[in-house]
Amino acid sequence: MTNVRKLLVAFAVASAIAYGLAGPLSAEQGDDNGGGPKPKPDKQCQQNCRMTNHLCMDGAHIALQMCKQSTCGDQLQAAEDACASDDKSDACESARAALHACLQPCRDTFKTTVGTCKDDGQTCVAACPPEPPHVPGVPPGHPDKECADGCHATFETCRMGADDTTQSCREGCASLIDTAKQTCASDPSSSDCTAAIQAARDCLDPCKDARKTAELQCLQDAQGCIAACPTASPKPEPSPKEKPTPKPKPTEGT
Repeated sequence: MTNVRKLLVAFAVASAIAYGLAGPLSAEQGDDNGGGPKPKPDKQCQQNCRMTNHLCMDGAHIALQMCKQSTCGDQLQAAEDACASDDKSDACESARAALHACLQPCRDTFKTTVGTCKDDGQTCVAACPPEPPHVPGVPPGHPDKECADGCHATFETCRMGADDTTQSCREGCASLIDTAKQTCASDPSSSDCTAAIQAARDCLDPCKDARKTAELQCLQDAQGCIAACPTASPKPEPSPKEKPTPKPKPTEGT
């Protein structure tokens, strides 16, 4: 692995660590209420906060990749060219330093965005209302079963529709896939094979992205559906069974 590649790998690892350090949102964060036990935030609200936080983190990661590719492409190419024959030369060291300097603002922006995502996520959870009081015989916040079953059925139908749409999209790439198979069958190391594979991937990638978006929408709709379900009615407490009156014991001589 060249020093240029090592630099990029180190950059990616450092970014991933910063991404991971954001950590999960905690339901324990919030204002102090006098030292007593803190009320648990509403579960649906917490879930929405987590999903929003994940989307924020994903956006930060995508922006980081775009920054590296669009801002530092020339520096990356220059470093690869300078270090190709001698990765210890002055020209290589200079090119690597220029690449590192170019990448640093991308990394700084990423760290700032991750910190903002974390702060916003914690603020979101802290603003969630408390869970409704527990009703005996019903788990806290448990939705009506008939309503929840309907939401789940709608979710499965939505996912099936996303699968069908994805399949139709992939079928539109069939000719490119066949071309790649035929081109690579004779010489998998050729540039024609590489180009054919890339053309097929360029066709398939939007299908994958569309499916992810559709499935996320299905999930969000299902979560909203369940959140709108009424709380299940408590089961009536069984009435205690009356104990039978014990029969008197017979006395001696009778």
